[in-house]
Amino acid sequence: MTAYVPGCHFARYPRLETQVLQAPLALGEAVCRQYLVQNRQSAFVEAEFLGVAELPVREKRRLRAVDGDCLVKATDVIHRDDFQSALQRFPEEAKVFDRFLREASRFAVPGAPFARVQEAAGRRILAFLEAGREFQHCQRDFLAALCAEAEGVLLAPGEILQASGRPCATCPLFIVLAGRVQVEDEAGIVFRFAGPGETLGSPGCLELVDTSPEVLRAVPGNLGPAFCVKVPHAAVGGALQTFPEDADFWIKNAELLHREACRSKQERCRWASQVAAPALGNTSLLAGCPQDFLTSLAGQLSEVAFSEGEEIFTCNTRGNSMMIVLEGFVELHAKSGREIGCVGAGAVIGEPEALGLLSFRTATAVAVTACRMLPVSFEALTQALLTPSAAALKEGFKQLVEGRRSQVREGLPLSAMLNLRTSLDEDVGAQLLCLRAERLPLEHGVCWHPVADSSESGPRVSLIVRGRVSMEVGRREGEPLDFHVRPGSVVPEGMLATHGAYLRAMSSDCEVYRIWQYDLLQAAHVGAQAHDWFYQLRVLEKEARSDCEASSDHQLYLRQLSGTTD
Repeated sequence: MTAYVPGCHFARYPRLETQVLQAPLALGEAVCRQYLVQNRQSAFVEAEFLGVAELPVREKRRLRAVDGDCLVKATDVIHRDDFQSALQRFPEEAKVFDRFLREASRFAVPGAPFARVQEAAGRRILAFLEAGREFQHCQRDFLAALCAEAEGVLLAPGEILQASGRPCATCPLFIVLAGRVQVEDEAGIVFRFAGPGETLGSPGCLELVDTSPEVLRAVPGNLGPAFCVKVPHAAVGGALQTFPEDADFWIKNAELLHREACRSKQERCRWASQVAAPALGNTSLLAGCPQDFLTSLAGQLSEVAFSEGEEIFTCNTRGNSMMIVLEGFVELHAKSGREIGCVGAGAVIGEPEALGLLSFRTATAVAVTACRMLPVSFEALTQALLTPSAAALKEGFKQLVEGRRSQVREGLPLSAMLNLRTSLDEDVGAQLLCLRAERLPLEHGVCWHPVADSSESGPRVSLIVRGRVSMEVGRREGEPLDFHVRPGSVVPEGMLATHGAYLRAMSSDCEVYRIWQYDLLQAAHVGAQAHDWFYQLRVLEKEARSDCEASSDHQLYLRQLSGTTD
């Protein structure tokens, strides 16, 4: 069995696409997608391709590419064997399609003749409708008439089922049979997710609104495709006229559900604009991003609550999101089990995971108190960056990711500051530290303010790799006092914050990195014993403290720090 590649539903998985297209392809029983779409047969072909159903022989013959009816070349075709072979190399993607097949098996045994699948699916659809709130008190004959002209729609991840603003006179009704469909507004705020058995589009097809108020799309990311039944608007109108009593029940139920949905949308929009978007904007990763981008990203997210003592995530488990602490305190433990820090509201854990740089957790997080957390996944961030207005941001994030990868390749900032006895190539902890180190984009004259040790994320250090940097201390009167900070210094920011000091780049070649203490400790304690680079950094930190605290006139220096010098 073969399937047409361009625009197909499997090509939304980049790693799979690469592997499949490297396999030898042949025309075989190629099918022309343009021809199939016109004849509403594309779902049949892909259903057989996935093993959901067997296409009747007469349909296979009719749908083969022959003569001038086909525009497909040999390179436009995927064999099912090649696809299955690619799935074996990517177990996570294989799980996606396994789940899809499990949901499809609710209608009939996979691989059964298509007519039997259609018959079983029809019974299942009616059972779905009868069990839901929307069709309470409606008779099965009415539901059967409603679905008499229904047709299947197979959606790739992220593919739009219906856009907002469609005139109600043409709006169809949708029933989700497999996969997930998300309901969102034009700003990208996701209101809810619809799974198998749920109906969508009732306000539009019943003309309770002038135009379709929402965007319906298959959930983006790695949740796989979605399959829905589409009931044309004309079929809805015919069923309403034929069964007026059932129509009254449906309309009353739909009006009630629509009012509830409107209230839920208002609450969701309030949360996105007043809770999630500000929390995103306060992170170092997303600070300075446009408000519409933050709102779009916030609309895809949902907060998660954890009780006291509950594990939020565990070291070495899969993870693709950063976690923003909205409320409560979280204790962090290194792989070795050592406690490495405690963070509070406003802290961010797991930034590299959200950037797609790591796919597993490098520490264990436990809720010390009841907590509210906001996960920001790689998929949500990627989806928000796809909007046309985020083109510049997308390029900026691309450069950020490449910069972090470059830091790991070059061992920065460690390789530029320390006398390393061994290579960092095999040192997982050192590479982890290089990945999490934040490089400051400094130009001549730019200053940065240290954070106190009591901040929501705990202590942080600045690593001065090269360039001229001065530490300036404000006074009550007169110009600030400044002291030179030599390259190679590890400056504890908490000590500077205590005295109201800040750091300023005094040359155009400054290279400075900032690291949270818990990131430093978790990298150092990946194994049972910390590596030599960790102790070298500790020595440099002690020297920096001494440089700040001891001068030729120690008492004068302290008076200068406190601003009491005459």
